[in-house]
Amino acid sequence: RPGLSPNQLKKAIQAVQGGLENKVTVEQMAKASGLTKYHFSRQFKQSMGMSPSRYLMNQRAELAKNLLMDPSLGIAEVSRRAGYSDQSHLTLDFRKHFGITPKRFRSSLIHRSVKTPSPTYQQTNQSNL
Repeated sequence: RPGLSPNQLKKAIQAVQGGLENKVTVEQMAKASGLTKYHFSRQFKQSMGMSPSRYLMNQRAELAKNLLMDPSLGIAEVSRRAGYSDQSHLTLDFRKHFGITPKRFRSSLIHRSVKTPSPTYQQTNQSNL
């Protein structure tokens, strides 16, 4: 039977969602699904189309991206909460996933949130004066 059962997959994914900050491992995912690391890794890849370690990296990067949207969190805190060993690992992994550093990503959010009136809006308002 190829891949993980729906219940095994659910348990593995729940282990990830509950443990990214605590640096959940493939071994912990395997244990949660009741398999050895070797069998779990093979079956996870069949089920998800990627290795469990790749899945973990993707989830950490996505969590970091979401955390970066909170301007009250420093980048070092984002790194810790997403389960990275340090800020430089976050920066390397984030750039690999999204093609931009966490600092640039955050500053792009700030620039996007400052809205300037469109030329059409300005012209409409000026013609009404």
